[in-house]
Amino acid sequence: LSGNRLTEVRGQLDDLPHLQLLNLDGNLLCDVDDSFQELRDLHVLNLAYNGLRQLGNAFQPLIQMRYLNLSNNQLSSLDEEGFVNLTRLQGLDLSGNKLSTVGSALEPLKGLVSLNLSYNSLVSLSHAEIQWLRSLRDL
Repeated sequence: LSGNRLTEVRGQLDDLPHLQLLNLDGNLLCDVDDSFQELRDLHVLNLAYNGLRQLGNAFQPLIQMRYLNLSNNQLSSLDEEGFVNLTRLQGLDLSGNKLSTVGSALEPLKGLVSLNLSYNSLVSLSHAEIQWLRSLRDL
């Protein structure tokens, strides 16, 4: 579904509970809250090159998620509870956004191996923000 003009996917994917890979990059999505409630087997989600400004709790049901691409959106902050159930996540791409801090949003991602924060508005990255990422190999 990449490279289209989709503005929302809420409710349209509910009948695909066994979907493992979803590529929505290059669309016109601004909000994805509640869009992935039934996709509990999803392993890979690509939301790059959309217009996402906030994430809310959109990813909480995605307990099988391994890789999440949120690059090149309009994210200026991350919700503290946004990644709370993504304990199996290994790769997270947040490059090309407007993040000035990551806060405690990354704390649940203890199994994260790769984190891309390139091309944001980060002024600093404190030990407190990344101390939980003990498995991290690529930053």
